[in-house]
Amino acid sequence: MQNRSLFSRLYTRRGSELQNQQENFLSEAFAILLEHDQEVLAGFFALIKAAQLNAGDLLWVQTQKNDPELGRPDVEIVGKNFWVLIEAKVESKEEDNQLPRYADILKVKEDYPIANRILVYLTKYPEWKRKPENYEGPFAEIQWQQIFHIIKPTYSALACHFKKYLKELNMDTIYTFNPHDLSSLIHLHELIRKMDFYLGAARKLYAQKITPNISKDSGRSVRLKKDNGYYNAAQYHFGHADLGIVWWYEEPEAYLQVGTFLDKDKLAEFGDNNLEQFRQFFTKIEWTEFGQHPQFEGFECRCPVSSLLSKKDQKIFIENWYKDRIKEWGRFKEEMPQYFSGPVAAEEKEDGS
Repeated sequence: MQNRSLFSRLYTRRGSELQNQQENFLSEAFAILLEHDQEVLAGFFALIKAAQLNAGDLLWVQTQKNDPELGRPDVEIVGKNFWVLIEAKVESKEEDNQLPRYADILKVKEDYPIANRILVYLTKYPEWKRKPENYEGPFAEIQWQQIFHIIKPTYSALACHFKKYLKELNMDTIYTFNPHDLSSLIHLHELIRKMDFYLGAARKLYAQKITPNISKDSGRSVRLKKDNGYYNAAQYHFGHADLGIVWWYEEPEAYLQVGTFLDKDKLAEFGDNNLEQFRQFFTKIEWTEFGQHPQFEGFECRCPVSSLLSKKDQKIFIENWYKDRIKEWGRFKEEMPQYFSGPVAAEEKEDGS
């Protein structure tokens, strides 16, 4: 049974013409949710400080409606007495004069009260935008993580799948500090030094015994910024290998982790016989199948960090654990050198490598 949200699975099935269209897909999904779930729409109105708007007065929600002169806002929400435009971003930034142009679209909607003509800038990260000049209507800048938190567990199945999708995109974090964060900040430097002590040595051994094209020590910090893990990655033509400490699973646990993966778009080139040999090798050495993922399949081996607390000598145990995994990689390289062959395209190379 698949654990991923409906939206994540639909995005995986997108056509080739929609490759790398996460931002547009997310906007379309959000528009569908606003149109079909009054609880979410009401929560959205409260979030943009427009509690005077009634979700029951909604007429339509439309996406990508083009104005030949002023552009194409991502989402348009129109009701009996309101007109709301949303420009939604994930990783990209505002285009040249995009918000002022969309404000101009709202200026001419004179049949609607100025207080109900609202321009919304929805982003992953705060950009602290100012309201466009000469625009008298309300302007709100909000983040996707705020959308995540207005959706309650009792809401519709569609809403709960969308909430799960935002979590899969790492858009669920509450950006306010708490006492736990204070404790984490105080010990953060010491914790990173401990991880570097083991992972620096493991990375060096991997480069010596397997291949040198594993990301640099600084690559772990690059990964930490965008992923729930502190690890190195080695990129290959057919896939990649990970080596580090991760906490990206649903349970509240961190793991020593190594993994070997095949890119799904390279499976045909890799060949059925090689794929079967790949699966048999890692099954034999008792690595665990990684599970459903839209971009790759593979195997991993992991050890709960909590289990280290009972070890008499943690240092020896951790060092031997990584050494044993690298020995297994060495056997894999002997049996399947074809996995390590082929050019690595420039776009496949890791930041910090």
